[in-house]
Amino acid sequence: SVLSWDQEVGFMREPLSIAAEAIEALNRGEWRRVADLVDPEELRSWFEQQRARIREEPWRPLTPEAVRRNRPDMPEEVARYHADRMNREAEWVNSLSSQFAGVETRGELERLGAAEALARYLQAQDPRWRFEEQLKRLAPELRAIARPGTPACRREVVGVVHEGEDLAHVVYRVRRQPGGAEEMSTREGELEVASLRRTDDGWRLRLSGALFAPGGSAVVLDAEAKDTESDGQA
Repeated sequence: SVLSWDQEVGFMREPLSIAAEAIEALNRGEWRRVADLVDPEELRSWFEQQRARIREEPWRPLTPEAVRRNRPDMPEEVARYHADRMNREAEWVNSLSSQFAGVETRGELERLGAAEALARYLQAQDPRWRFEEQLKRLAPELRAIARPGTPACRREVVGVVHEGEDLAHVVYRVRRQPGGAEEMSTREGELEVASLRRTDDGWRLRLSGALFAPGGSAVVLDAEAKDTESDGQA
């Protein structure tokens, strides 16, 4: 069918506007708003996959004996110290709440529904949230040398490319913040793509690409300080 000028302009702008709204909501930490702009069919499918994937299997903590298998000369007290420290860090990483913010059990996740589950997932991938949550679980002596494993970032929409009448790809720039807000605002950044599909509800985001990728490392320890600590415990 032939579109009028106004229809053609609207057709070109609408996916760009939807993507820009979602990306700005992501920048502000408005996770549910992002979830509400996702393709409902893909959202339902994603939620079913998550429910099928999750199994509430007991997490097995590391024992001092396991630590000493690789270091048989390590004193038992030192092995116990390292096992306790690694267990505090790993317990949260392996928990459901590290994948879905504020969710402890599979039953809680199912009661949330698809959109709220995605919102909790997005929150749990945010580098700032992941760092603060894992920092709480670090041994006190490690908090002083901990820093975020993945820098915060800001996303800015660049443009849109249409692929037929029902698919569009919005290009956006990611500016990471390893050295503070000033550095983030002046760095060129990296280009990423968010795809959208035209649905009965209008243009909606597809659950693919870097926009919905799992978060990176939550915490890293300053290498020099960590080496000093290890020497003191040996």
